[in-house]
Amino acid sequence: MVYLAVAPARGQQEQSRRGPRMMRESWNWPEDSNVRVFGYSNCQTVELFVNDKLVGEKSLSDFPDRRMNWEAAYEPGVLKAVGKNDGKAVCQYVLRTAGPAKKIALKLDAASTYPGVKNTFQFEVSVVDEEGNLIAGADNEIQLKIEGPARLLGFGNGDNACHDNETDATHRVYQGRALAVVQSSGQPGKITIQAVSSSLAEASLLVE
Repeated sequence: MVYLAVAPARGQQEQSRRGPRMMRESWNWPEDSNVRVFGYSNCQTVELFVNDKLVGEKSLSDFPDRRMNWEAAYEPGVLKAVGKNDGKAVCQYVLRTAGPAKKIALKLDAASTYPGVKNTFQFEVSVVDEEGNLIAGADNEIQLKIEGPARLLGFGNGDNACHDNETDATHRVYQGRALAVVQSSGQPGKITIQAVSSSLAEASLLVE
């Protein structure tokens, strides 16, 4: 596997209402800025590309903390990491420059769902652009509505500075995302989950 996170270059640290912003899963940065790209992988080497131009290749063995890093000039488009073992590409990770926030996306964690059994399952709530790219800076308020044999157990965003009640059906996303946990009653039927926000196209999810 390989994963990327990006931070402002030294001396260009961003500020937000929560204080300094560091790494985030985003390829949206000010024009003509420099950034630091951090790579996490279990592959022997990782190549980093900006719009298909090679920034450089790093070896995991050169980083005792297992966190590779590159300095790069930001260009709108695509940031891509390619993990390699024995010189062969075995995985990749891509971040794309996102457009304006347009809609909500819901993604079910299928591994947490067991048909016919009273159990919990979880799903991710994201704010995305028209093409489905994550808006990493989004903090929209989203309301969940659940119909069918189930109830909401929790809805949170992972922000340590947020102290909202995590059993409420309304919550803000943090860095574009939140996570909800739902429990089925054990009765057969269809569970419909709807996510709405005042400024975004809504989304729905059906669980049998």
